[in-house]
Amino acid sequence: MSAEDQWNELRTEMKDFFNEFDYNKTGKLGVEEITAILKSVGLRCTVDEVREMMSVVAGPTATVIDFNQLMEILKSHTH
Repeated sequence: MSAEDQWNELRTEMKDFFNEFDYNKTGKLGVEEITAILKSVGLRCTVDEVREMMSVVAGPTATVIDFNQLMEILKSHTH
């Protein structure tokens, strides 16, 4: 399986996780949900570390991020 195929498979899996955690269907998740998703793929991060990652992809005052921003975090921490 190519790296691109692996990435696409991860993206599909993450979309499912994202949608499961997006209870109110806003298309955005907060730090607790993002922390849980990252742990599910083996990234052991503290809440403070996740807040820092979120600030990098969504700005210093971000309290929520969307799916594409989650994927930016994953790309920067899995490649």
